[in-house]
Amino acid sequence: MGIVSRIKREIFIRPWLKQGYSRKLANAYYRKVQRDNALDNGISMEDKKWAHDHKYLSTSIGKYDLKNNPDKYISDVDYLFLQPFNNSFSKWMKDLVTTNHILVDYPEHLPKLYFSIIDREHKKIFLPIDTVNRAYGENYDDFIKLLDERGKLCLRPASNSTNRSTYIIERVGENRYKLCADKVDQLRMTMFGYGYDRHGLLCEGKLDEHSKSFPPNPCKKQEYDKESLLELISSLKYSYVIAEPYKMREGIDGTIKLYIANNELKTTELLDAYFLPHGATRPNHIRISETGEVEGRDLTIPGWDNIIADTLKIAAFVSEIEYFAVYIILTEDGFVIDRFSTSPALPPVAHSDKLNDYLLDRLAKKRSTFKTTKRSIWKAFKNKRFNCFVRKFCRPGIRPYMQSLWMHSVWDDFLHTKSTNIFQKIWCWKHGFQSFRIQQYGLTKENYKNFLSDYQYHWLNRINNGYQIWINDKTTTRYVMEPYKQFLAKYYYDIIKMNGKTCIKALQDIPEGFEASFDGIFKLLRQEKLLALKPSAGTHGDG
Repeated sequence: MGIVSRIKREIFIRPWLKQGYSRKLANAYYRKVQRDNALDNGISMEDKKWAHDHKYLSTSIGKYDLKNNPDKYISDVDYLFLQPFNNSFSKWMKDLVTTNHILVDYPEHLPKLYFSIIDREHKKIFLPIDTVNRAYGENYDDFIKLLDERGKLCLRPASNSTNRSTYIIERVGENRYKLCADKVDQLRMTMFGYGYDRHGLLCEGKLDEHSKSFPPNPCKKQEYDKESLLELISSLKYSYVIAEPYKMREGIDGTIKLYIANNELKTTELLDAYFLPHGATRPNHIRISETGEVEGRDLTIPGWDNIIADTLKIAAFVSEIEYFAVYIILTEDGFVIDRFSTSPALPPVAHSDKLNDYLLDRLAKKRSTFKTTKRSIWKAFKNKRFNCFVRKFCRPGIRPYMQSLWMHSVWDDFLHTKSTNIFQKIWCWKHGFQSFRIQQYGLTKENYKNFLSDYQYHWLNRINNGYQIWINDKTTTRYVMEPYKQFLAKYYYDIIKMNGKTCIKALQDIPEGFEASFDGIFKLLRQEKLLALKPSAGTHGDG
């Protein structure tokens, strides 16, 4: 960004900073405004400027009838201000495998998963989703056996993606397999404007303009045998899962989208509901009434009351997540929550008063507790400068957080290690060791290369893949390890700060008759005589 562009940006964001918004948010809104100004949507620049001054993008003028209702709906700026909507537990909904383990008691309403495909030591490893019974096997050979039995299985990205598509692997003969389009995902990605099969893995069909930015896959074939299919799967980046293909219900050609809120771990409510017709080139949101009727269409969602009741029950089970959207697909034998969004975009039509009131209430609560101080501004500035320092001067690939830990460990070594002199310390730091390793390892100039240095260990981090989130905090570990609960400590209560308020949730191991309150905690303490109070996140046994 040139000096002129920087000055323009600074002039734009200055009023927003004075209103108490963070620089990060102001910069994000500036980028949105720049894209909005470049958008040819038939709205004059004068009206666009009016909308931007009132904290909205130009598309909201017609969406909310802003000229007549300038203060009724939450603004686009304030919706940005509310983000992130959830705490760290939103990670439960980031990938299919984690969600499947968290919601282990609700398999009938989740995608049926068989195998997780992960990278380990530069190879694709097939792991069973059912780690207890392993009914479908536990490796690639077992996957092929299952594919031969079922005829069709789904190859799906483990996490939601705008670039990676879902495919059907079909058995077409003895040791002959074909990669086909998954019609449900094709309709979904087309509807959201992502473009299906961007990586060009399918042999039929014409590549769209987005696909040209991806290199052709050398493993692509018309048909595959067992070995070449593994080569194709191994060539894919990131994690995938093997799942059962959806069998969509006839007459319901669309996806149901629900906005849901959990309030302080106690109540769960439906805020808004929409029907997203398949086949559209953009996500057309049609409101669904409280009785399940799709407005403007001769369509009533079958089993609507049961869908809402079951979905709210699932949402209440993960009440640590405050606000999210679910996308539901009706199948021949019920419904499936295809995916969750813990940072949902507002619909392209005016949302319901109930959703709007909820958002405005959260906005008021956040404004009453949020404050941009000089200290926070200085901290953000220091972090930005430090990150820049790490990128330019430190070993490529090390995370700023780990570089910071290394620098703190060097300072601690300088202050507290008394067994070495300053020259030994400098030699150790220069070679990536803390000086107490001289005595611990017997370090010398001749043998130091035989040991993994402390700095190298910091550089290696993270050693595990994304599924390390399962053990990053005790609450998540308890949810994920439900089939192995007999080997874990008992978890009775979860105590979380929400909107500045201390909230309590009863966890899976709580005996009957104990409520989620401080009275319940003290009642349990009188019964058990001794309880441990520990931070949810942390590995040092504090508590």
